Amino acid sequence: MGRMLRTSVTVAGLLGVIAAGPAWADDLKGQWLFDTSTFDGDCMIKGQMTFTPTSSPNSYTCVFVSEQVCGPLHPELRSIKVQQDCTATKIGSQVAVKSVVNHVISRTPMIENPQDYYLADNFIVTMSKSRTEMRGGHYDEQRQLKAHFWRDVDLIS
Repeated sequence: MGRMLRTSVTVAGLLGVIAAGPAWADDLKGQWLFDTSTFDGDCMIKGQMTFTPTSSPNSYTCVFVSEQVCGPLHPELRSIKVQQDCTATKIGSQVAVKSVVNHVISRTPMIENPQDYYLADNFIVTMSKSRTEMRGGHYDEQRQLKAHFWRDVDLIS
């Protein structure tokens, strides 16, 4: 009877863990997708960021590709795709990301020295209890926007 009770408790515990969602060994490490709120009428920024832990606690290096996409209100800039390097610090559920532009991958229409016209994307976000998304703010030298991050995971059907 004791062994059967232990087995039932173990199974119930495992089912609880499965029902709670994925348990991330490091809740920030890995790939995330993100986007921002709309600005300047019809522009937004979206991208993919990868966080890698450093040897210091709660400290990460990161790299990401962001793409600013604008609609018909901005024929002078339809899109610009940029690779950025960043550092991130996590304190509790808060994550601060500070970045620098590494290089411009593409720009439509192309102009001379496009890197001179793209400001680094920085974020201060709060991780959800499920650890699968983060919400907060995007900021650069010109604007402050809302930002949303979510885990880049394949869904199982």
